[in-house]
Amino acid sequence: MLAYAPAVMTGQVHDGAGYIRAARRGLAWGDQEPSGYPLFLRVVHAVSHEFAFTIAIQHALGLATGVLLFLAVRRLGGPAWLGLVPAAVVWLGGDQLFLEHAPLSESLFTVLLAATLYAGIRCLDGDWRWPIAAGALSASLLSVRTVGLPIPLVTLVWIAATRWRTGLPARRGVAAGLAATILVAGAYGTLRYEANGRWSLRPQASGWVLYARAAQFADCREFTPPHGTAALCDATPPRKRRGPSYYLWFGGPAHRAFGLPDAHDREVGEFARAAMVHQPLDFLEVAATDLVRYLDPEFGPAKRAAYSGPSAVAFPSGRPTQDAPLRHEANLYYAPTRPQRAGAAEGLRSYQRIARVNGWALLVLLALGVVGAFLARGRVRFGLILLLAVALELLLMPVFTSAEWRYAVPAEGAIACAAAVGGWLAVSALTRIGRPGWHRRARRAA
Repeated sequence: MLAYAPAVMTGQVHDGAGYIRAARRGLAWGDQEPSGYPLFLRVVHAVSHEFAFTIAIQHALGLATGVLLFLAVRRLGGPAWLGLVPAAVVWLGGDQLFLEHAPLSESLFTVLLAATLYAGIRCLDGDWRWPIAAGALSASLLSVRTVGLPIPLVTLVWIAATRWRTGLPARRGVAAGLAATILVAGAYGTLRYEANGRWSLRPQASGWVLYARAAQFADCREFTPPHGTAALCDATPPRKRRGPSYYLWFGGPAHRAFGLPDAHDREVGEFARAAMVHQPLDFLEVAATDLVRYLDPEFGPAKRAAYSGPSAVAFPSGRPTQDAPLRHEANLYYAPTRPQRAGAAEGLRSYQRIARVNGWALLVLLALGVVGAFLARGRVRFGLILLLAVALELLLMPVFTSAEWRYAVPAEGAIACAAAVGGWLAVSALTRIGRPGWHRRARRAA
């Protein structure tokens, strides 16, 4: 914060302009994004009009995230030093620091995610009140990022399954969690209705988001376009088409036929779903390509406005060039910001190159978590299943629409938490194998 004040304001965080505009002018101005982060900006702004204060709060949320992950490991029986592993991934990760230092929703989403996971693990204690916290927190995630929409369902199914398998009282806990989920989701839906006249948990233009993916491969010779969508057929060969961001924001048949995103959203979504249903292999191919790009950002054909890798969340070199709409909105809502000096972020950029959890490291951590789930028993196994299920949802859901490395960063804490416990269990098992008499102990255990 001292070196690179007040925040990252480059074109990499252009989305921040929309968030600040919605906080300043009203939630209806951010109708294409969830409303939770603009509400957060408005609450913090009521305390201080300084942009740097908002960023400081986001860094504090990052510290709180690490504490929650530390406590989750401790609740799963890990020693104190082991809990510092996932905490360090969040506290010291270069990509985490970048997103905390920008007016983006990831810092708020990540702390709510960590709180959801901690509350979920506390549900293993048997107290019916922890499912209330888990349900409410999981429902709050969908107000911050669309990728959080399935997490309440994952959490409730997990609570029901664990209570059934462990013999804990199930009805009260599941009912309490379900009631809390419905209450929070309903309150958020009502807030959206008051803001824009539409009761929906999803932001506008969700049909366009699906279309942006389908436009990469849709071939109208393979299916009959729904009524009124023939104009979306594209004669360009799929190999020469551009990435999903292009079709969502910049051009393509939908822009020529209907205008900007959210116009004719239902029709655009119907066309996308028809293409996905009738061309499932083509759909899976583009999704799998983005999945592999988590490991190798250069994988697959190079396309404009396609997958954005780690370079899209890198501190800038030289004199940081501020995004004009973002700077305009920030100056209207906060105290005026000054141009940042040349080299302001060089130290952070050098640090980030070292302290980054890349795709291969994330894969290794994920594998350790899976190994731990096989080795563990009882509450530890169920805790690892929750961590891995949520992490995989966060990684896989974006590849079916439009994946970016930025979307994978919030999953790092959950994966590191599972990996720490899994690695600890694997080392413990190997240590036992090396002790005299382990054959007899293994036979008795079997």
